[in-house]
Amino acid sequence: MSHSISNKNPLSYEEADAEIRKGADSFSFKVANDRLGRVDVVSLGTKFPIEDCWDVAVVRGADGQDTLYTGVYDGHNGAETSAVLGKSLIPYVANALARLPASNDPASAEDAIKKAFINLDNRILSIAETALAAGHPAGTAAVRVATGPAFAGSCALLLEYEPSSATLHVALTGDSRAVRAQWSPEVGKPMVDVLSKEQNTCNEQEIARIAAAHPGEEKDMLNMDDGHLLGMTPTRTFGNHRWKWPTELVMKARGNCHGPAPHAKSKTPPYLTASPEVTTRVVCARDFVIMGSDGLWEAISNEDAVECVSRWLAARREGRPETVAESRSLGTMSTRTAS
Repeated sequence: MSHSISNKNPLSYEEADAEIRKGADSFSFKVANDRLGRVDVVSLGTKFPIEDCWDVAVVRGADGQDTLYTGVYDGHNGAETSAVLGKSLIPYVANALARLPASNDPASAEDAIKKAFINLDNRILSIAETALAAGHPAGTAAVRVATGPAFAGSCALLLEYEPSSATLHVALTGDSRAVRAQWSPEVGKPMVDVLSKEQNTCNEQEIARIAAAHPGEEKDMLNMDDGHLLGMTPTRTFGNHRWKWPTELVMKARGNCHGPAPHAKSKTPPYLTASPEVTTRVVCARDFVIMGSDGLWEAISNEDAVECVSRWLAARREGRPETVAESRSLGTMSTRTAS
């Protein structure tokens, strides 16, 4: 996600390793009993400019407890939407959770996360609508900045981990995936626990949800041959105004801001939503989570990904030297100042 490879010839193992490590980074954070947790990031772009980004942060709540957040934002049709998510989604979610009472249950936390996702997407679209209504000249910097995040789009995969309670929340909008390696004392190795299910036309629940929201439009909306919803692969995203705005507003954006044309078969928008599915788990010290965009999971299975990380952790325990830069300590930001 951070850079692209221009060499068209096949890479050797050594060259591929060097390219991957250009996008590698490592962070540490405090957990219970002065122990440290760790977040490792590897990103590899396939196009330029890069449309994806990631974010890692530790947020300190009003109660003084720290919470870890990590996000993967898989952009498309431009990098504008994923860039907004990289700056704003964690603060939106952190502030929403901070407003909950200390005794909140998992359902309340999940609902707060969902509302934070929706509120940010509404803000992205609202800023663009306001710019259209203001009548600024097309192509100006102000118009491009205001409308870009609404015209482009992005998936979002967000993890929230509370070390004090060992509680993990994973929220997905789109077709990325998070997999937990759950340590099993019985078999002496980690077992795969899939924390999210891709939201696309291969997901039967998504097909049923969309069909119920737009009765009688299934044949026009869904192309089961290429797996697209009105030309879009994921069925939930941020931005993507063409799938959310009325045709009249999309046409106005096309005329005033050189935006794309409305989809010919769009009848009853919105067809896409930013509302995520949220999963909650209580984890143990030997568990780990792998988060990735669809590009990762097209290349490796859940089981092989868990096995790869398990072998890497075993090598570290055996004292093998790290080839990644030393982990950097994550600072904290306050929910009262994050916005």
